[in-house]
Amino acid sequence: MSAKASRTPLARLLGRGRPDSLAALFHGPDEGGVAHEVTRLRAAMSADADVVTVSDGELRDDRGALAGAAGSRSLFGGETLVVHPVEDPTRSAAALAALLTLEGEPNPVVVTAGVLTPKSKLLALAKEDGRVHAQEFRSPDPAAMARLAASEAAALGLTLDAHAIDRLLADVGTDRRLLAMELEKLALFLDAAPDRPAPATVADVGAVVAGGVADTDAYQAADWLLTGDARALSDWLRDASATEVGGVASALARRGAQMVAVAGRSGDTGALRRAGAFGGAPAVLARLDRRLSPPQLAQLAGALGELEALTRTSRADAGTELRQRMVRLAERLSAPG
Repeated sequence: MSAKASRTPLARLLGRGRPDSLAALFHGPDEGGVAHEVTRLRAAMSADADVVTVSDGELRDDRGALAGAAGSRSLFGGETLVVHPVEDPTRSAAALAALLTLEGEPNPVVVTAGVLTPKSKLLALAKEDGRVHAQEFRSPDPAAMARLAASEAAALGLTLDAHAIDRLLADVGTDRRLLAMELEKLALFLDAAPDRPAPATVADVGAVVAGGVADTDAYQAADWLLTGDARALSDWLRDASATEVGGVASALARRGAQMVAVAGRSGDTGALRRAGAFGGAPAVLARLDRRLSPPQLAQLAGALGELEALTRTSRADAGTELRQRMVRLAERLSAPG
């Protein structure tokens, strides 16, 4: 039997560590990094692979539940990844010890945990038995996150300059799983791929990333402004809280970034669909693109950005001015021509 063939399914999946590895213990304060690594392992498996999660509650009822899942076979004969999120480290350590008694080639098992103390039984078990591949995930520093963002973007066909990366990291922080999700959305937005590379600007990032921007109601109010429905907007603003109005300002700022991204492309249904997928209907963007020239769209986007800037001031009258500016913009957009 070749050395490669003698490696366990987990060892082959990890691509590192001991060839007889039976379980991986991913732990540490970087929960996003832990989750991202699990996602990476799942992506390395076949498309029809199953993911079986063994909860702490299942272990409470049956200490052998983790070993049972590891030793089971998929109903359709495909690969299976077993994941166990730790809640009680002592109970999980006992379950992991039971798993290590299995023979043959059990399914790959990944145990995920937050910060574990040096005296943790889970860490002690990993130290005692090398078949447990332990890896600690510490929160990456900003420079490391910037390098990771550039590398993962390049793999998707995206090119981000330093300003775009800064804008992206301002939203995702050190959460590597969220970073991967937002980059995938950005690639979809720009129709980018390794064989179709595309640059991503700060405006593109602002049009896509999560950023805690407002909910559906906020986008509805934002689109009243952009379609010139000043009456509906005024009625909504009359009873809206300061937080809700701030949410509309954030939604409008994103709409502005979307408008710039699709300027002059109202006939490109793919571009409009991708833009509209991130917070609203493509029809609003298409209508504005047909009506306004690219310079006018840029000017409107700037005005929308100023609305959001007002939410960050400490002026006592900022809230009143924000509402008034919104209504005035809606009235201007309701005018013909």
